[in-house]
Amino acid sequence: MLITNDSEMSAQDKKNGDAKERLLGQSVIIEVVGLLVEVVAAVMSNSLSLYADLVQESAETLATIVAWGTLRHLRRRRYEFDFGLGKVESCLGLLVAGSMAVSVYCIAHEAAARLLAPQPLESVGLGLGLIIAWIGVDGFYWWKFVQLDRQQPSPILEATGKSYRAGTVVCVALTVTLLIGKLLQKHHWALYIDPIISLGYAVYMLKTVYEITARSLGDLTDCTLDETLQLVIVRELAKFFAEYEQCHGVKSRRSGGTVHIELYLEFHSDRRMAEIHDVAERMCASLQANIRGSRVIVVPVRRKMDP
Repeated sequence: MLITNDSEMSAQDKKNGDAKERLLGQSVIIEVVGLLVEVVAAVMSNSLSLYADLVQESAETLATIVAWGTLRHLRRRRYEFDFGLGKVESCLGLLVAGSMAVSVYCIAHEAAARLLAPQPLESVGLGLGLIIAWIGVDGFYWWKFVQLDRQQPSPILEATGKSYRAGTVVCVALTVTLLIGKLLQKHHWALYIDPIISLGYAVYMLKTVYEITARSLGDLTDCTLDETLQLVIVRELAKFFAEYEQCHGVKSRRSGGTVHIELYLEFHSDRRMAEIHDVAERMCASLQANIRGSRVIVVPVRRKMDP
């Protein structure tokens, strides 16, 4: 027998899913427009940094379109997924990380080639204006994804938010690169600024890829919760210590933005089922209030379960 406190979960899940799908849909439109901006700027300036960012934007745009389309399709059939789409979101987060990893390789390869054979910058005026304008766009959507991820933790939201974070940082770096490269174009050594900045960009992207991959793989492997959340569970068990006889185990894992917690508790044999149910509901409600995005199940047991 399982005791949960999921009376409002279904409606909340639908609301959360609608918000994710809507923001990802907006992101697809922004990514496509940004791609067109990058094409114009890169062609006009002949900047490796802009070409590198164009490769990255192309890969991320494709990944975002696939992520949005997959979530949209599966949510139409959500009745087939009793435990939600957490693992799908983790896989989509890995897809975003994979697209960024491809970008890192392309950027590093081209940067190495231009270090051996540097090329001068050409007309940067329009490209520079477009990039400066795009700092605001990327920064705004970075903030939007971070805010939604804080309210509704999700691997795909985190991955896309970090993608926009990288885009914001890169646009700032590109602005500096184009300005310095053009102002110092009379100096031969200035030709190396563009490829060196691109290599720095690749290193930063690699760090972001690692962060996204570590989070998504942790979810896919059903890794237990970190120590901070484990202490929250222990504190709640201590608060209700007088209500049960023994705790025979706690299991926890993440699935996308949802934290699943199972408590195996032994109650006194003289207690009525209605009393046990009341205690379990209060424990579930208390834990879900202290651990955001959690779903708690209390499993009444009579003896220690075999591992």
